[in-house]
Amino acid sequence: MSNYPELDKYVGDSRNNGMPDDQIRSELLKIGWQEADVESALPTSLPSEIIKEDVVSAIPVSAENETRLSQTLISYKKGLLIGIVTLVGLAIIASIGYFLANPCPSNYLLIPGNESLFTKDFCVAQYEMRNKNGIPVSEPHGMPWSATSRNQSLSLCSSLGSGYHLISNSEWQTIARNIESVPDNWSGREIGKGFINIGNFASEFGGVVVDNACATEGFNISHPHCLDNDSPDFVRKRFHVLSTGKIIWDIGGNAFEWVSTDVSPNVPGDARAPICRLQGIYKQNFGPSGSYQDSCGDKNTDGLGCLEGEGGTVIFRGGQSGMENSAWQTCPGIFYTNTNAYWDANTVNPAAPGLRCVLSLD
Repeated sequence: MSNYPELDKYVGDSRNNGMPDDQIRSELLKIGWQEADVESALPTSLPSEIIKEDVVSAIPVSAENETRLSQTLISYKKGLLIGIVTLVGLAIIASIGYFLANPCPSNYLLIPGNESLFTKDFCVAQYEMRNKNGIPVSEPHGMPWSATSRNQSLSLCSSLGSGYHLISNSEWQTIARNIESVPDNWSGREIGKGFINIGNFASEFGGVVVDNACATEGFNISHPHCLDNDSPDFVRKRFHVLSTGKIIWDIGGNAFEWVSTDVSPNVPGDARAPICRLQGIYKQNFGPSGSYQDSCGDKNTDGLGCLEGEGGTVIFRGGQSGMENSAWQTCPGIFYTNTNAYWDANTVNPAAPGLRCVLSLD
């Protein structure tokens, strides 16, 4: 210990607060303490709780050393304050960075915009919406909220708050083309090689089993190898990988899904053809960005789906369970489109589509 109890106490306090000896030495020398006194205090000073306040106060302190001690304490407190402010600032910066990288609510996914489709970045429900006490919620479990009219679906998504809306046709196209651009979604692990998996188009209809993309809640697993790109089961895999690395469920199957866009001269709905054969404005609105006509056949070998234009005014997209072994067996897929006049804006029946909500980031 040194000849200055106040110096020993400062050293003890600083060590208790985690300050290294080098920094203690630097601070003391900076404000005028003699090097010999500092060195005598550093090796042997006891923690401050052992140096009782009444002992220190009973020992005379020179005015010069009292000034030095006060300066030392002020310097230490300033350093501590700067450290705290720095940590708080870093935490705020980290929070801002996390928000910028993850601007979407829970169970919503960031979708990069597509200039060719005139879309900006947006958040989309990762799952088909479920009915939770009259509120549409993006979650995996339970039956999708289906048998809704298009107008009802518009209102349900808007009810979630500012910026929420029913997915538009351009937003659906943005997602489908994003899926198209990821090699893992193709059976041949290369864009355009093989087919894109579809999802649940068998008779089972229900919730997602998040740790098993081959399963549907409440049913036995009929196609257990759906995660194997080389297996015929691959077509049944219920999720698709996005360019962001995230996964989105049931775009190609389980429930048809309304879009907010109406048929118009710019979005014509009067054609009937496999998606892979669309050209011009039909391809822009309902088809892929690539050309896959070499693999385009009556059996929907590329997994893109069909355009079923019937002169209606409303549109729904994606495949649905129950299409297998039906007249629509060749039609499910991520680009599937239906504009049948039977589905007017207020049609509600047990076969009516479900919905998926979007949050704008503007």
